[in-house]
Amino acid sequence: MGGLRQAALRPCTAQLRRSRLQLPGGGRGGPRPCGGRGDALMSSSFSGLRDAHVHIAHHGWELSLPSLASCASLEECLSRAAEEAQRLSRDQWVVLAAARPQAWPEGRFPTARELDEAVGARPAIVRSFDFHALAASATALALAGIDAATPDPPGGTIDRDQASGEPTGLLLESAMELVDDLRPAPTQQERREHIRRALADFAARGFVEVHDMLSWPWLWRELAAIDREEGLPLRVRLTAPLEAVDEAAAERKAFESDRLTLGGVKIFTDGTLNSRTAWMLEPYADPRPEAPCGVSMLSDEAIERALRAAEERGLDLTAHAIGDAAVRRMLDVVERAQPRTRVRIEHAQFVDEQDAARLVELGVVASMQPCHLLADVEAIEQLVPHRAHRAFPVRDLWEACERAGVDPASRIWFGSDAPVVPPEPADNLQAAVFRRRTGEERAVAPEQAISQEQALALMRPPGG
Repeated sequence: MGGLRQAALRPCTAQLRRSRLQLPGGGRGGPRPCGGRGDALMSSSFSGLRDAHVHIAHHGWELSLPSLASCASLEECLSRAAEEAQRLSRDQWVVLAAARPQAWPEGRFPTARELDEAVGARPAIVRSFDFHALAASATALALAGIDAATPDPPGGTIDRDQASGEPTGLLLESAMELVDDLRPAPTQQERREHIRRALADFAARGFVEVHDMLSWPWLWRELAAIDREEGLPLRVRLTAPLEAVDEAAAERKAFESDRLTLGGVKIFTDGTLNSRTAWMLEPYADPRPEAPCGVSMLSDEAIERALRAAEERGLDLTAHAIGDAAVRRMLDVVERAQPRTRVRIEHAQFVDEQDAARLVELGVVASMQPCHLLADVEAIEQLVPHRAHRAFPVRDLWEACERAGVDPASRIWFGSDAPVVPPEPADNLQAAVFRRRTGEERAVAPEQAISQEQALALMRPPGG
């Protein structure tokens, strides 16, 4: 939160966009399952599933917000913002979720001035689908005291007009908090309703287990209260942020049950693809000038300290790493530290050819969300066409497991990163089996396709 940050996105050349995107049927070993147009999937199989990467409260919150998931352009985004402003009272913030401007013809978020004009000079934000970027209205920027003299916060970027130096309204990574923290926080009752709504949605889609990937104290306390009062509809595995791990460890005996457990410690080692902050081995085709290969967010020493903190408490270390450089660095740290606890790499959207077998040999879990492939086609085409062949290399990992005599389901776990994308099981199957959107011909790295039976095995908990 992929999995919870982007300047105007300028398309690169058509030649670059097509350089690594292949049509179905090619690749290692002849044609793969992504060859036909039928895309026939067994919906009856959607039961007894595990989503290994969700954000429960955020998913429930986003289910209550106007969504831009189907928005096709900047103009439509601004129109929807204006409609929402008309619906709300003047003292309410306009908040729109799930924006994916990389797929819009304009390739960018609205500016602060454009948002202000659309909503009538009131605080408004348009959130990126991946929770790593937002666009704020000029009124929201003023409330936050953000102007040309405001420095970038640690771990974040205030996007600025190159000519004037004035903020454009786009805030990346930790800079989002400068505006986000001004919005009225949900009440306890609202939070509980968000949690209930999310859990009901997961259960309705066939999930019997979900792993929450950023579990703050209020979340586990609310989940425990729901569990005591009415019972949770599925199993929930919590992952506490590093700064809350001591509190989680101290309280776990009070809140754990057969349906609610503490499982891991979460760290972030890079950003995201769409914001061009995922840390890559090679520069982006359209890089941010200050970070041509993306952003490394933690030092090796910081990762090792987090690893020891997890180890001392008997928890997994769960590391957000999207770019191939971030994945390699995690493997290097694991190889050097030889931890006694399990390490999970969350997302692993790009894994270099040299690192797939290493990941398996080191006992690391690749907790992946192939469903993001369906939404990220344009981002891959424009930003990393030269690395598209390494996007979600599930087949390479599966075959590495087979060579090592390891059950692939113990090393590769599928999830959604909801609400970044809907937690729809069919989307992970579509991406893993066909490597393309339904009804489209172009596929991303079709040689990495696996069978539906194999994909389903990666979507079930042990014994599921």
